[in-house]
Amino acid sequence: MIAPSLLIKAGGDISESRLDFVRSRLKNLMSDEAPLDQNLIEVLVAKNSIRLRSQHLDERASMGISFHDGVANHRRLYGGGKSQLLAKAVGISQKRGLSIVDATAGLAADSFVLAGLGASVQMLERSPLLALMIEEALLVVKRSENVDPDLLEIINRMSVIQTEATVWLSQQGGKACEVIFLDPMFPDRTKKAAVT
Repeated sequence: MIAPSLLIKAGGDISESRLDFVRSRLKNLMSDEAPLDQNLIEVLVAKNSIRLRSQHLDERASMGISFHDGVANHRRLYGGGKSQLLAKAVGISQKRGLSIVDATAGLAADSFVLAGLGASVQMLERSPLLALMIEEALLVVKRSENVDPDLLEIINRMSVIQTEATVWLSQQGGKACEVIFLDPMFPDRTKKAAVT
């Protein structure tokens, strides 16, 4: 599978310096405009967000990361707390203030849940684009004027580093955290046979 190329575009009325900042962070992933490229992803840069969409879809079909609204915040408020399978898997109910490294941060949904349950979460993300999107989503909450204090407390327990997890973890000398969380995003199993 060929990795998609990125085309950075203004997703609203923003300054050229904002676009230049995003371009500098993603310079190795960018493409010249190639309308026939089947693997071209548009990066829509707005004042307080970065969203992605396939060049063949309209803007309403874009996706981004947000911690103050949508699915993430709904799960924080109504997700089941420490009885969630994720919380049980990492042992949150056994220890308060657990230190966790999410070695495959992705869209940071699991990290947000874990931080919401009291853990300090260091997110590691290999993709420069996803790492930048997470950084931006964290900053939006921190810069909001009327932010929910509980949400701000959660966000302050989260941080992201754009790195290859194996490299970063090997440099920590075994003192990175109490739990290393891996979610490799394998598809759901459809077979009923037991895993051996």
